[in-house]
Amino acid sequence: MESTSSVAIGSLRIDQSVTNRIIRQAALSVPGCVEKAAGVGRLFGKPLPQSDITTDGPYIAAEVHIAVSWPAPVVQVARSVREAVRTHLETFMDAQVTEVAVFVDAITTDPQSGSKTRPPRVTFEDLAAFDSSPHVQHVVAPCDVEEGTNNEPTR
Repeated sequence: MESTSSVAIGSLRIDQSVTNRIIRQAALSVPGCVEKAAGVGRLFGKPLPQSDITTDGPYIAAEVHIAVSWPAPVVQVARSVREAVRTHLETFMDAQVTEVAVFVDAITTDPQSGSKTRPPRVTFEDLAAFDSSPHVQHVVAPCDVEEGTNNEPTR
């Protein structure tokens, strides 16, 4: 007897704030890319990293504004951010990334929040060793377990 498969009909919409959060986390995973308020003072400045995205179906283009800690090879940090953003969007959003433009809006020697020391020096070697691919852990949740039974998922 053949089993019939059903196809779910509907749509999926992912809010841009989710995509922006993925981009922010990807950028901050790169050594030398730091959080910073840029612009007119800390209170009124925009928080970096920050992104603007354009979507067209499965296609995404991103513009990412970052702050880089000093001393660090700024161009290489920006390149690493571009690659990390691309791989994170492809992995988490199942998107086809058409462009990632990275703009370095600030360079800072300020300590990160909660710290009193300057950011550590970032070297070319640190960035060469950086793995831009996201580290995804697949989780399988049990399903079809009736409430009130002792059915436990097999391990």
